[in-house]
Order: sequence, then structure tokens, then C-alpha cells
Amino acid sequence: MDEGMFNNESTATNFIPTSTILPPPSSPIPTLVPASTISPTFSGVMQEPIINMGGKTYVTGLIIFDYEIRKLCDVAKEHQDLFVEQGTTTKESLDIKLVELKSSLSKEVHKMEENYTLLHSKVDVIVGSITKLVEFNTKYTKQVEAKS
Repeated sequence: MDEGMFNNESTATNFIPTSTILPPPSSPIPTLVPASTISPTFSGVMQEPIINMGGKTYVTGLIIFDYEIRKLCDVAKEHQDLFVEQGTTTKESLDIKLVELKSSLSKEVHKMEENYTLLHSKVDVIVGSITKLVEFNTKYTKQVEAKS
């Protein structure tokens, strides 16, 4: 048996050697597997101590493997929670900046509309003045021509 894999002083942090053939990733990972159902292709597993729990026989290496899987699942869940939290924080920050941007754009549009109205009122005054000047000039020219 592989010396660092399992011994009496071993903690639950030992791994099954990578040379061991594991079930395909799509199959569910059992929490406890009866020893009688383990294929002989699990070379290192069959040499590990077997324990009896509740009338069923289990290989301790699979229990340790199951513990490692659960521990990794917990770490993945923590990372997912942090990712979701950061995503939520980012979304809230973007929402606030979007509201500020909309407010700023709204103010600028309002200023542009005021300037547009002011400009057109000035243009209307200029057009009115030019029209009166042309009418006055035409009237004056006709009076001068009539006198001559």
C-alpha cells in the first residue's frame, strides 16, 4: 500500500492516489459505498482497511475521499457566495452611477432646451426686425421714386 495515503495516525486530509481509476464525472458520487460493490480496478482502495457501519462494510479510503470532496464543495460554495456578493455590490454601484449619469444628462438636456428656446426667441426678434427694415426700406424707396 502507498505509504503516505493512509496509516493509523492519518488525518482525513489524505487523498486517493491519482493512478486510481475513478468513476466518470457524470455519475453521482456516493457518500458511502459498500465494499462489495467496488471494482477491482480501484487498485489502492481494495488494500485499505475496511470498516463496518450499521451492518454494511465500507472502505475507509472512500470515506476519506468523500470527506475531501465535501470539503472542496464547501470551498467552492464559499467562492460562489463571494462571487455573488461581489457581483451584487458591483451591480448596486453601477445602478447608483447610472442614476447619477441619467440625472446629469437630464440636466444637460434641460439646459440645451432652454438655450434652444432662448436662441429661437432671439432669432424670431432678428427676423422680425429685418422684415420691418425691409418693409420700411421698400416703402421709403417707393416714396423717393414717387417724388422724383
